[in-house]
Amino acid sequence: MTNLSDLFPAGAGKQVSFVADGAISAAGKPVTLTAAGKVAPVGMTGPPEVSGQTTPSGTEPVSGSNSGMTYDSYRNRLLIAFTEAAWPDSGRCVSGAISGTTATYGTAINFSSNNVERESACFDSDNNVSLLSFRDQVTSDNLKVVCITMDVSGGLTAGTIVDSGDSTAASALTYDTTNNVAVVAYQASSSSHQGTCRVVSISGTTPSLGAAANFNTGGVAYFDGQSIAFDSNADKFVVTYGDATNSVYGTAVVGTVSGTTITYGTPVVFKSDAVYTSCITFDSNANKMVIAFIDQNDGESVNSIVGTVSGTAISFGSVSAEIAAKGEALGIAFDSALNKVVLSYVERTTSDKGEVAVGTVSGTSITWTTPVEFYSALYSGESMAYNVSSANCLVAYRESTGSFYLKANVITTAGTNLTAANFIGISDAAILDTASGNVTIKGGIAATGLTSLTPASDYYAQGDGTISTVSTGSAVKIGKAMSATSINLEYQS
Repeated sequence: MTNLSDLFPAGAGKQVSFVADGAISAAGKPVTLTAAGKVAPVGMTGPPEVSGQTTPSGTEPVSGSNSGMTYDSYRNRLLIAFTEAAWPDSGRCVSGAISGTTATYGTAINFSSNNVERESACFDSDNNVSLLSFRDQVTSDNLKVVCITMDVSGGLTAGTIVDSGDSTAASALTYDTTNNVAVVAYQASSSSHQGTCRVVSISGTTPSLGAAANFNTGGVAYFDGQSIAFDSNADKFVVTYGDATNSVYGTAVVGTVSGTTITYGTPVVFKSDAVYTSCITFDSNANKMVIAFIDQNDGESVNSIVGTVSGTAISFGSVSAEIAAKGEALGIAFDSALNKVVLSYVERTTSDKGEVAVGTVSGTSITWTTPVEFYSALYSGESMAYNVSSANCLVAYRESTGSFYLKANVITTAGTNLTAANFIGISDAAILDTASGNVTIKGGIAATGLTSLTPASDYYAQGDGTISTVSTGSAVKIGKAMSATSINLEYQS
């Protein structure tokens, strides 16, 4: 005998047989007690959950023009770009970190002292720098790009700004992980609002722009800062836009990068209505593109559609059920931990409140949870990024009251079914849905299916069904480890 736990059999007299409500995958899994007296596996289910509001910019009012956001996977932090609402409306950026459901921020810096707007952002995972694109109103509305370097504590340094020489109304960035370059798509206002893309290569912290390549020569309308995404399965990027030469129909085109050259497939209409704005993200689990858009011919309703890239073509399923009757200012991200699409928007039916919904792709269709409000009074809300390490998203927006500060909320993609009141114990084996099996309940010693525990440490069931020493967020304390393979399940209630 080497451990105190060896004195006791597994369960220590606290093993109880239950019927499973949902399959329990293995021994050593935390379970909850349902109202029907069954046990259910702990997991993330149901609608998204919203944290308290935070202020990324400190005390700086911001303008209503688009902000941009990206996730720096090397430093495990987010980067938010925004426009300060004090002449000359300089371009600012700030880093943010998420711990549990709480966001904290570093010190904001200027990336441009000119009057700028319409920022977009992406992360270059090869050079470990973030890239911003923006419209500079001081220099004839020219499209410009700049690299932002972040240190491990979130401190930021802006590199050299590069001018494209093209004036623009709006731009959008994505990163091509196959060719290790970024692609910027924009509305070339100096050329009849032609739809244009350029390759952006980075050397150190200095970007360079490839030749302009038009995907639409007749003009694009209602272009958005998240109107481009990269499909890592097909090694292509996709741009969405309203085609000004075709009744502003919602349209998408597939682009291919070769060196600094871009070629396109044939544009495809995804909605034969005027599309007010659109945004796109790549679902790397289903290998599908998800487009959310505002249908101007349907009362400005919020809708979505799933696209499949094959070669240089994209095909679409049917438009999803309406997400909101009237909306604007879309933000979109993909949660790769839960394989869900997260969408934020301003709900305009009764008030300008911010709402968020979570979508699940199946085949060529997507279904959405009931939307949840994250703020009651928005002026605009255009940016969202997914934080891989915390399985949360951050949505940033300009509030419509007070001093018009930049605000943000952490969005937990799905709520958990775990509470301190319903946690009942640890499974002793895998239990099929509707089958019966043993659970070591609170007050007993769980000693089946557990490994690599640290004796004398407190352990917590996490909202996603794992067990660890993390005590924040939705975690519920379950007891103290007696050995590397056993936990004394304390009885708190």
